[in-house]
Amino acid sequence: MAQSVSWSTASTVAKQIAKRFPSITSYELAELKDDFEELVPRAESLVSELTGLTSPFSAKALVVDRAGWIDANLKSYQRILESVKGGILSEAPIVGLDYVAGAQVGALIGYISSRVLGQYDLIFGSSEADTGGSIYFVGSNLVALERNLGFPKKQFRLWVALHEMTHRFQFEAVSWLKPTFTELVSTMLSVKTPVPSDFINVAIRVFDSIKDGKNPIPPGGLAELLASKEQAEALEKITVLMSIAEGHGDWVMNRAAKEEIPEAYRFHSLLSTRRTSASGVAKVLSQLLGLEAKMRQYEVGEKFIEAIEERSPGAIDDLFESRENLPTLEELAEPTLWLSRVKGVGLK
Repeated sequence: MAQSVSWSTASTVAKQIAKRFPSITSYELAELKDDFEELVPRAESLVSELTGLTSPFSAKALVVDRAGWIDANLKSYQRILESVKGGILSEAPIVGLDYVAGAQVGALIGYISSRVLGQYDLIFGSSEADTGGSIYFVGSNLVALERNLGFPKKQFRLWVALHEMTHRFQFEAVSWLKPTFTELVSTMLSVKTPVPSDFINVAIRVFDSIKDGKNPIPPGGLAELLASKEQAEALEKITVLMSIAEGHGDWVMNRAAKEEIPEAYRFHSLLSTRRTSASGVAKVLSQLLGLEAKMRQYEVGEKFIEAIEERSPGAIDDLFESRENLPTLEELAEPTLWLSRVKGVGLK
């Protein structure tokens, strides 16, 4: 299988970008590790108690710096791409383009590494997949937010742990969720590589949008602009799936430990603002990379979860019962349509 991405280039670029942001002391890193050693099992218990979800695997939580998070994610990206048969990696690369692709991947990962707080690493295409994924907490970013926004450390760290633990239970306890996600990702990556005519068509679409006074960049960023029909359908389904996953994560983290995290809703309010506050070059970059769409997934998904649970308590269990119960994009925007289809709840 041909190698189409220079992973060493990606790593170098990403870490150079990450170095531009403040780091933390060894004392602060050690404190974080001690705290999460205590808080992760507590989060596991709280999420299980609220959702009824469990996992057959022990939680694997790691506190890392930005470079450590970059290494873990590049490994995951490489594993995903190499697992796709007959797709974008099956064609011989044009000399030099693997370095260009590496620089692009590195720029993306480097930028995200300055913002991510925690991450559940969904194992894909590896023998490790049968033992669950790991949870990463990016120490530098957590400490920076705590300092800048005056967050009480233990409360905030438990709150973040609740969100990532929810993702862990979603993908390890809901039998159809991980296979569905991996199938959609494979579809996204298995189609042909874009050819020059694709880029010409994109340029025409962008020009027409600008001429009509519209934002030329769609919600999914460049990926959506270059997507084929098959890819676009998979991208739409991934958007729905991740909106539900992120929205459910936020819904749980704000309710699982009310007594232990009295400032949960302040955290939620300030971080929601942070997610949508990019401006200037950062905003354009977020649009190009599709990050704005990802940020909206939290809000749209949580509103959907809140709506179905308020109208029909226990509806979340039905949502995770089967792949067929995932909402469509239309139902995601209008939860009563989903309730009518799945629960038989009237539209009054």
